Amino acid sequence: MADKLEYASVGESAARYDKEAGAAWTVSGSGYGIEDFEVGTTVASCVARIRLDFLRKVYSVLTLQIGGTALLAVLFMFVTPLNAWILQAGGWVLWPCFVGAIATLIALQCLRNDAKASLRLLTAFTFFEAMTISLVCAAFAASGLGYVVFQAALLTGLVFGSLTVYCWKSQRDFSFLGGFLWATLLVVLGASLLNGLLGLTGAFSPGLAFGTSVLSALLFSGYILFDTSLLIHHLSPDDWVVACVSLYLDVINLFVNLLQILARLQSSSDN
Repeated sequence: MADKLEYASVGESAARYDKEAGAAWTVSGSGYGIEDFEVGTTVASCVARIRLDFLRKVYSVLTLQIGGTALLAVLFMFVTPLNAWILQAGGWVLWPCFVGAIATLIALQCLRNDAKASLRLLTAFTFFEAMTISLVCAAFAASGLGYVVFQAALLTGLVFGSLTVYCWKSQRDFSFLGGFLWATLLVVLGASLLNGLLGLTGAFSPGLAFGTSVLSALLFSGYILFDTSLLIHHLSPDDWVVACVSLYLDVINLFVNLLQILARLQSSSDN
């Protein structure tokens, strides 16, 4: 069980690196005409039609991203040949997908003015992330903890939904959290790397890993507020890919960390 769950820990770290890589990038490219808004205009200052089209596009694409990821994860959890293959492949799946996700983020930045290319790259990015999540979920399922995956998914949905509704209802601007969240992300990454190095010497700390997961869950809950605020108050109508990537990373990072927390709580109760 411990060997299989190592994939979950590595997958969690890879997802955090993706968030760091994507935290400062900006992508543009939309289907709106130049006459619809001036360059640099925020969605909040646009006419109702532009605002509704933007929100519909972002949340529709985000739903497809999350739905596709969930479907792929379920297949690798419960289809025996797929489960056996991905666990056997292990790092041959994880690291190419990690590199592929980073590469697509860079490509999205370079091709920010090409709407069609951005959509294709977003699809590729989602696939790479979905395969990483599928490996994590498959490891849990093979260890008899498939039910924990569904608990984490339910909690993730509740947290994301609640924070999104709060952000929209309150209309508060949480963009002031940006510096604090970035600093906390660096702390989380540092703690994860430290524990990984300790693991190489046989001194891996379960307590540090659990604390890092708790801090990470709080961190990405904060990022949901931050990125939703950017969507509402600061993004341009052509920044829909930015919104989709940011919110998608928030959701999957929150899910993986809740999964880690629930698994460790379950392990403690069993002992």
